[in-house]
Amino acid sequence: MPWRHPSSPPHKKLKTVPSVKEVTDTVFWDHQVLLLVDFYTCGATMNAASYCATLGWLHKAFRRKRRGLLSKGVLLLHDNARQYTASVTRDLKQHFQ
Repeated sequence: MPWRHPSSPPHKKLKTVPSVKEVTDTVFWDHQVLLLVDFYTCGATMNAASYCATLGWLHKAFRRKRRGLLSKGVLLLHDNARQYTASVTRDLKQHFQ
């Protein structure tokens, strides 16, 4: 406790504010337009089922925003996390080609 003069006002305590929770996002874009931003809230895990749902939303975003690219084929670049390499996800990614 710091030293203070007896006539100085008392030290104010700061109110504690809960910390901001972690939010994870997945962003898909091409050279012209942002296609999809998907947010995962705190406590939600990214697994093959949630990634497949995100790919479904991405497919709809391609149909709305960049229709011609689906007929030419789409190349998705991502890391080798488990949800990306799962057999369910690999089968679903065939719809983009």
